[in-house]
Amino acid sequence: MKLAKTVCLRILLLIVLSHTGMALAQEEWVVRVVNQGLPAVVSIVAYDPKGEKIGLGSGYVVKSNGTILTNYHVVRGAYQAKVHTRDGDVYRVDGVLAYDREKDFALLKVPAFDLPKVTLGNSNQAQIGEAVVAVGNPMGLDGTVSTGVISAVRKLENFSMLQTTAAVSSGSTGGPLFNRRGEVIGTVTMQLREGQNLNFALPINYVRSSIESASSVKHSLARLAEAEAKVAEEEKKAELEDLIRKTFAKYEDPNGFFSLVAFKDWQVDRNRYWSDDRNILHLTTIITPEDAALAEVDGYVSQGIRIHVRTPPSGRVWTARRLETWPEEIAQGVLRANPGFARTDSGVARISGLPARVFTFVGQDKRLPEPEKTILYAFGTPEAFITVELVAPTSELKLLELLDRMMAGFQFKAGR
Repeated sequence: MKLAKTVCLRILLLIVLSHTGMALAQEEWVVRVVNQGLPAVVSIVAYDPKGEKIGLGSGYVVKSNGTILTNYHVVRGAYQAKVHTRDGDVYRVDGVLAYDREKDFALLKVPAFDLPKVTLGNSNQAQIGEAVVAVGNPMGLDGTVSTGVISAVRKLENFSMLQTTAAVSSGSTGGPLFNRRGEVIGTVTMQLREGQNLNFALPINYVRSSIESASSVKHSLARLAEAEAKVAEEEKKAELEDLIRKTFAKYEDPNGFFSLVAFKDWQVDRNRYWSDDRNILHLTTIITPEDAALAEVDGYVSQGIRIHVRTPPSGRVWTARRLETWPEEIAQGVLRANPGFARTDSGVARISGLPARVFTFVGQDKRLPEPEKTILYAFGTPEAFITVELVAPTSELKLLELLDRMMAGFQFKAGR
């Protein structure tokens, strides 16, 4: 029994010594890699046209002649930038040698020589489980080091990313990811805040050809910022168009008087009737949410769109005087029909190239739990007079704002 205890103690001691040795070994290579690579890591500060700071990131020297690799997003939108080295020198960025928006990298040039540079590795040889070290300047804290492993190689649509458990914080992006040999195998690009240790780096092999071929400045930061603004606007427009395709549909009036964009899942009701004296043909279209409480009750609309077209009998037209006075008459009619409402604003606009009067009403119907707001457009031609009412509860004014913005796409047509 005594012999067994002695054996167990020796085994336990060996395990402790083994783990201690592994920890010391890890400490040794991490210290070596950091001492070797840290002098080449820089901070990058981005500025707007007025010289105000708009961003902070990391980067690292890949050529001693002042060629610095970072993320494109670190300098995206910047009109100027400065690079701060480990030893305290500050360089103004001359321009960009090469960049890639999709892969998120930029090669910057500063007027410097004989800078300490990193050694580039072969990211194709990176192995899942391989130990790595990330170095950056999170929140301006220069030379912050974190360790981890390559936890996965994630294939995206057009390229791959190295997933790592090495911690990444704001300001660390653009910094190098080293392997145990002190070689850079990736540029720290981003982290997913939704999970723990979900950090990513762009494999260095995607950038090597640009590093090797880059010899002169191709773009100024200011010109890139202007181009980026145009691209961002185009992307925003494309996103909006995609959202419209997925969420909205074009509605064409079967009588041929108008078209507009409306929500795909909203219901449409139409009505057609003559006035008692048969001097006015009324064509109404009501577009409302299917699940809206009392969206439309006996002609009363509490949420949605109502388009009302008034046409004269065949062979006749509305006079200019009639078209001029009709908007105010309709506004007064809204107040008479809804005693609990008040007109809060009025103005003018152009709808489908036609001058229009615009009225705003706020009030509450006794059947509804809250007040609603209405924007009414009134305009016309000798052949037809149109009113468009946009209505939403006061708790959904963003919806009303969206409906109002959609009026820019309202098209009046010949009709009949």
